[in-house]
Amino acid sequence: MYLIEKYIFDVNKARDILNGNIEIPEGYFVHGRSTNKKIFNDKYPTEFSFDIEVAKSYSGKNGSVWIAKPKANAKVLIFSSVNSRDMNSFVANLKRIYSKDGFTNDYIKPVARDIQLNIPHELDWDTFENEIRINFCPDDIVNSAQAYDNEEWLDLLNLYTGKLTSGPDFIETPDGGVCLPGRAFKMEAYNLTELSKTLV
Repeated sequence: MYLIEKYIFDVNKARDILNGNIEIPEGYFVHGRSTNKKIFNDKYPTEFSFDIEVAKSYSGKNGSVWIAKPKANAKVLIFSSVNSRDMNSFVANLKRIYSKDGFTNDYIKPVARDIQLNIPHELDWDTFENEIRINFCPDDIVNSAQAYDNEEWLDLLNLYTGKLTSGPDFIETPDGGVCLPGRAFKMEAYNLTELSKTLV
C-alpha cells in the first residue's frame, strides 16, 4: 500500500483512487460534496465513508471528492460496533452519571426525553443504553447519521470521559466516520478531484 504522501502529491494515484483502482489507505476516509468548496462546516458534522463509490455518488459531475484523516493529536473514538471498547467505556461513564443523577443531568435529559417520546413504556436505563449504542453506531453513516444529525445527542459526547469535556474530534463508525462540528483544525483533508485534474 502506498504512503499517503504519494497519494496526495501523485496525480496518477489520485486518479486511481477516484477510479477505484487503488484502495483507500488505512486510516483515511472519503467524502463527496456537490460543490468544490471547503469540505468542513463549523456548525454541522461532516460524515465520511470508506467507499469511494459512495463519495462519488454524492459529488456528482460538478462536485468534489475529498480524502481525509484525523491528525495525530485528534481525540478519536472508535465506535466501529455497538460493543467496541470505546463504546463500552462511553456507556459505562454515562451509567455512572445516571446512577447518581438519574436522567436529570443537563446533557442526558434532552436525549432521554427524545427517546421517551418514541417508546410506549417509561424509560429505564437498559432502554437508554440500547438506544445510545445503536444511534451512535449507525450502519450507514452517510445516508442515516442518526445521533450525529441531532445537536442534543452530539452534546452527550461531551461526557464521554464521565466528566464534562470538549468532546472528541472524530468518531469512527462501522462504515466510515464523523468529524464533529468545529473540529476541522484536527483533520488533514485533500481534494482528490482537484488533484486528479492537475496536468502531468
